[in-house]
Amino acid sequence: MRNVKEMGPMDVDSLSSDMNGVMDEAKDRVKDVAEMGSEKLKAARTKFDDAFKSAQTHAVEAKRVTLARAKSGAETAHAYVRQEPWKAVGLAAGVGILAGLLLARRSEA
Repeated sequence: MRNVKEMGPMDVDSLSSDMNGVMDEAKDRVKDVAEMGSEKLKAARTKFDDAFKSAQTHAVEAKRVTLARAKSGAETAHAYVRQEPWKAVGLAAGVGILAGLLLARRSEA
């Protein structure tokens, strides 16, 4: 499993959405069983609810960290372009040429 800090925003959103769907379904099943009356089942439901809340907290934190890192990267890139506009243009041109060469090579194969 990848570290939360290695995930991109789309990964976190997808993970959060999937997790919420699975957890909602599981929570419904635990609720159905707990309503049958057993004290052990009610205790299990409480334990499950705590685990669910913890998982939600981790998902929210993962999203927050990812967004903060993306914002920081964008701010750094913006500052660099403002300070060194011609270097940024040269870098963009170099990346464009490299991407063009790689794509041309790929289409030949």
